[in-house]
Amino acid sequence: MVSFKINAKKFKKSGTRGYNQKLPTVKSDTLKRENQNSIRRNFVNSYPEHSLVQYISHEFQDEIYMYREYKNKLQSSITEMDRRSKDLFKKPTSIAICIPNTVVVPSDAAVDEEKIVLTIRLYNDELIPIYDATADISIEILDPDNDILRPHAEDYTDKDGTYKVYFIAPKPGKYTAHVLVNGKCINTAGYKFSALGQYSYNKRKHSFRSSPRLYTGDMPSRSFSRMTTGMLSSMSSPRISALMSSRSAKSDDILYRGTPRTFKGVVATKPPSRLTVLDESLQDAPIYSARDQLNMENFSPQKYSETITERNLLYNDVNCISIAFDAAVSHPSIEVSRDSLTMALKSTKQIYGSTPGKTGTRRLRLFPGTIGTRSFNKPGLFYWEISIKFKILRLIRRTVLFEIGLARNDVIDKSFRNDRSPFAWVVSGSGCHLCGKVCLHGWHNGQMLSHHPFSDRIPLSIRSYSKLHYGCLLDTSKRHWIVVDLKSRKVVAHFKNLVVSPTEAPLWPVFGIYNPEQTHITMEIFYGSDVSRIPEEALDVLSI
Repeated sequence: MVSFKINAKKFKKSGTRGYNQKLPTVKSDTLKRENQNSIRRNFVNSYPEHSLVQYISHEFQDEIYMYREYKNKLQSSITEMDRRSKDLFKKPTSIAICIPNTVVVPSDAAVDEEKIVLTIRLYNDELIPIYDATADISIEILDPDNDILRPHAEDYTDKDGTYKVYFIAPKPGKYTAHVLVNGKCINTAGYKFSALGQYSYNKRKHSFRSSPRLYTGDMPSRSFSRMTTGMLSSMSSPRISALMSSRSAKSDDILYRGTPRTFKGVVATKPPSRLTVLDESLQDAPIYSARDQLNMENFSPQKYSETITERNLLYNDVNCISIAFDAAVSHPSIEVSRDSLTMALKSTKQIYGSTPGKTGTRRLRLFPGTIGTRSFNKPGLFYWEISIKFKILRLIRRTVLFEIGLARNDVIDKSFRNDRSPFAWVVSGSGCHLCGKVCLHGWHNGQMLSHHPFSDRIPLSIRSYSKLHYGCLLDTSKRHWIVVDLKSRKVVAHFKNLVVSPTEAPLWPVFGIYNPEQTHITMEIFYGSDVSRIPEEALDVLSI
């Protein structure tokens, strides 16, 4: 804007003379600078003081117009930049949601008690979960009398990426829920669930099976090594001696002579006869299945005598006790082999097409994995091994690949991961934000305790295979859990001060597999005669 100085004392107050006179026309483009100054002085001396505003408006009307136009354009530019910045950083809208890919998991409810009956997860058109989308979700539930109830869907996308529907069932019976996302119904047939009386609901939640099954005797038979043969033959038992004589003396190596571990079409070999344990250190381990204890809040393990097969080994004081994946409580996205020694994540088509069966109320809902068939809370040294094979399907950035750990039964399935619980100790493989590699991290109570890369670059090459092999040594007496990389012979995780004792709730092994759209992962568990030796690196850590 053009500015100039005017001496106001030179103005003469001459009343209203000349106030309504027509201002002289000034053509600044034809006059020189001196003539312009002369005209300004004559005009100022001829008119009263209140005519100054009119003169300025008339003389500089072009400049004022240009200034106002520039100001409006600047304001428009600022407004446009502010709008674009908000569009850039705002949350994704519901346009990114692919409604046919929405996954809804129903759950049974108790009468006159608020329960979560529906868990809704949104996906985009590439089958990638959406954790921060804004969607209009409405629920319509038909009660046994065909009356329509409309509960509200709570938004938990900032916590676990789901919408949860809390519902108070007015009466027992069967209910049908219809879910509408952005006004479109997902499943016209609806999602069915039942409402039970309080007594029936608690009985189903906390009941034991009438005849608990021992998992240790349901495994395919394996051949003995020479060391195993010598160990068992030293026991004074006619059944063991008869079993040893029926075995071939050519079994010098630990070989798998049963059926290969495949998922479908497996015909398991005949289970070996169960052998009574003579070692007193093995007689206090729980026999109840993991499914029976998963939802129990106050569990007190009972003493009993356990039976084992020839696969159980005792290396000095370290017990390679039988342990397997529990298919009865596994997440619907997990597929466990018939021998319960191998697990993998189903394809996305299998996941979306699967629905919980009659035992769906006892299966894991949030944690995409399963737990072991054995828990730990008695004093002793226990060892098992985990082999992880994964294939990269898409680029990995900060994607979580897998998770193995120990946790109490009351914290399992509280979220998609167990690394934030004070009663869980886990190691997980994921893309690392610290070093830009694929690393193995040790977690407890939301804190990272260890960091070891197992890949030199990120992302890994597409369609590449990788194999990891870890040994897990648990000392319940000293309350230590050590994880050793059996390839590099290095301790990758060492957890201390575990909350484990005979008076505390037992710790259950947990195994999780994530993101089937980016990786294909298979886990295999080894114990007993499958274990060649206990890694000295883990024993050295305990001796310190």
